[in-house]
Amino acid sequence: QYSLPEIIEIMSASQKGKLWNYIIIIGLPIVFFIMSKKQICKHIVINTILFLTLLSFSFATTITFDRATNLQSYYIQKNKIVYFIESISFTTKKYSIDKISLTNYISTFQDKFPNNIFINPSYPFLHKETSPDVLSTYFNLQKEKPNFVFIIVEGLGREFSGNNSLLPSATPFLDSLSIQGLSWNNCFSTSQRTICALPSIFGSLPFGKTGFMNYKESAPQFHSLLTILHDNNYHSTFAYGGWLCFDNMCHFLKLNNIDNLIELSSFDSLAPQNTWGIYDDFLFEKTINSINFNLNPRIDVYLTLTTHDPFEYPDEKKYVNQYKKLLNRHPEHPYINEGNIRKIASFLYLDNSIKKLFNLYKNKPNFDNTIFVITGDHNFNMQLDPLVLNNVPLIIWSPMLKKAKQFDGIVSHRDITPSFLALLRNNYLCKTPKNVSWINQGLNTDSIFGSQTFNPIMDIGRDLNCCIYKNILLWNNQVYAINYSNKRLSASSIKDTSFISKFFDAYKNLDLYIMENNALVENWQYENRNNKKTILSVNTKSEQISFLKKLSNNTTNIKDTICFNNNKFPCTFVQYTITGLEKVLLLELDFNNFIPLENDSSCTISFVTEIRRDNKNIYWSEELINVNKQGFRIFDKWQNFHTMVNIKPETFHIQKDDEIIFYLWNRNKCKFYISNPHINLSAIFDEK
Repeated sequence: QYSLPEIIEIMSASQKGKLWNYIIIIGLPIVFFIMSKKQICKHIVINTILFLTLLSFSFATTITFDRATNLQSYYIQKNKIVYFIESISFTTKKYSIDKISLTNYISTFQDKFPNNIFINPSYPFLHKETSPDVLSTYFNLQKEKPNFVFIIVEGLGREFSGNNSLLPSATPFLDSLSIQGLSWNNCFSTSQRTICALPSIFGSLPFGKTGFMNYKESAPQFHSLLTILHDNNYHSTFAYGGWLCFDNMCHFLKLNNIDNLIELSSFDSLAPQNTWGIYDDFLFEKTINSINFNLNPRIDVYLTLTTHDPFEYPDEKKYVNQYKKLLNRHPEHPYINEGNIRKIASFLYLDNSIKKLFNLYKNKPNFDNTIFVITGDHNFNMQLDPLVLNNVPLIIWSPMLKKAKQFDGIVSHRDITPSFLALLRNNYLCKTPKNVSWINQGLNTDSIFGSQTFNPIMDIGRDLNCCIYKNILLWNNQVYAINYSNKRLSASSIKDTSFISKFFDAYKNLDLYIMENNALVENWQYENRNNKKTILSVNTKSEQISFLKKLSNNTTNIKDTICFNNNKFPCTFVQYTITGLEKVLLLELDFNNFIPLENDSSCTISFVTEIRRDNKNIYWSEELINVNKQGFRIFDKWQNFHTMVNIKPETFHIQKDDEIIFYLWNRNKCKFYISNPHINLSAIFDEK
């Protein structure tokens, strides 16, 4: 489920072991191999028996999910070989479903949402947007569209944050915002991992096999708060102090049209940081200095990371002592060991960093027209209680607020986007989709406890086994009623579990079907999938070598699948002549490239799409392949270039016999290398 770079990133950022631990781990297999190399053949029978014995463990009895008392015992007792094989099988197996089963799943699922007007069975979640505007009444909104600032905090849980938290709160500044603003004590994340936070908060998006972001740029077409604000002329900034492509976040952000990206590579090597990346307070300061506050309206998104395991943060002793004093003032709290005290104390640092960020915004233009949203990506927790495990704060604060209120109703990350879009649509005539795929209709602002939310939850093993539906919790194949008294949630068992199990099974099948078939929102690829034909495919090694030989004019500059190009100007990848029957032409291109530093530092190479008629240019666009998001040119480093070009002849007034050419424009005649090209050119033709 993780790429090699992600595995290296996780291992390098995790708790550090002693040197001798790594020596033993690496050394023992080497010593064993050297000592046993000559003996393996001599004892072939014994070794065969040992091998078959090991293999037999994969067939040994293993605990099932419904027999485990909690997630921890499930993962401890689960046969690791079986779990590994099942995981690989699930993530690599192509999903298929027959029409009758699909129809039954759709009926079972949609029946539980009678207020949603579903419009097309080809898109099981798609319905008319009718989310009410429940937030406007709390604001003195200005004439201009508001700016938004989202602060998504790593591991921030209600367990130790906010009023009536289980442990003494480690976030005094955020607590003050929750009292002065709008806050939900019973908000739930959709996962115990960060990978689900952005898709859920900004798009209420499904999970698929292992999370929406893992589909990279092959994810189904979707709507999100970010894409819709972009279409309404919002300028966007996203700031994260670590490696931006961890959990494939960079691909998701590209699909959301982010204008300004701040990440680890934006800082010099001397910037204060821990093993995951830049400290939060330094990230905040750097980002706010990079934002052009003359560009309005704006949405600024911060994803923090300093409070991630192994919890390395500045002034640790100071914050640990500060939290110990809090514990001494509240002796009634549950016992916390020394290690967890150190971890929770990191949120005192985080809280102070956010306070500094707010002070920075106060001195910037349009602060009075800004709405701040603070939540946790998931809960860093020490509990096995399912009602604590995913419980995170949700705070909305703004200088425009005319009254404060704390809400007891259950909400989730998936409720945020519908409510803000309703506010913008109702007050600023913002263009929003008429049909949407998010099932929920927004935040619960009722004065009494209640729940209208649907919140599927992916566990830490990336299994979709839990959900909240209204006031019912399905957890570990057990069903509970959610109760609320004395400002705390509790759960009581329900005997009749058939309806929720059947409903959630329908959702899981539809979730996977939608992700695997690009069936989230209406799109031409899905509607015309039976008329799609491949024109050119370069994917196998032999196809790549043949393509690269043509690219280099059949020279000998081919080694394996690497092509050296010197002063080729331009370098044509694909040339296609329009027949007049194409409804849509789609190019998907992926290749690695290397530009030596020996070239002029001003060297740029562009990928160009050109349309020609009678040898004259009628359309031309370019995309730089060796310039990163911050505008810096990249040399002496292999990098990947991926793009998708979607051309509708009707839009471009393309005629029969027009030529479409895709090529590299090497204006400086730089030396460069290309390797591992993957090209897919396809078209959807008129049925005539």
